[in-house]
Amino acid sequence: DLTSEMVKKIYTASEGSPRTALSILESILNIPEKDALEFITSYSEYSAEAKELFQKLLKGDNWESVALTLKGIKEDPETIRRGCLGYMSAILLNQKKINNFTEKCALIIEAFEKNWYDEGRAGLVKACYGLSRTLR
Repeated sequence: DLTSEMVKKIYTASEGSPRTALSILESILNIPEKDALEFITSYSEYSAEAKELFQKLLKGDNWESVALTLKGIKEDPETIRRGCLGYMSAILLNQKKINNFTEKCALIIEAFEKNWYDEGRAGLVKACYGLSRTLR
């Protein structure tokens, strides 16, 4: 059951995108209301391109799809890295069981845990490439 507050927050976080709204809904299934509200709020902290990248990594999209999204990202790679860590952590902490989904979150966190100050964009691309091969 969704409260009216949850619906409003999902509407705001999805920025008018039905696909994003459905992704948010899918992410908060079986999560207590308080945790779901926190997740929805944190979801809107990232750019649309960054969120798309995080979702593609979670879904295990192929490299071609991930690379296309990476090309559209203009933010600093460190910002994306920290955003991904926060995004995956929020999802992982709200899961009740260990399953393929939680394992994917953990693998993504692992791939993004080292900073990319020296590598920059190449570090982001390398991590995403490795994940797109591993998470299929």
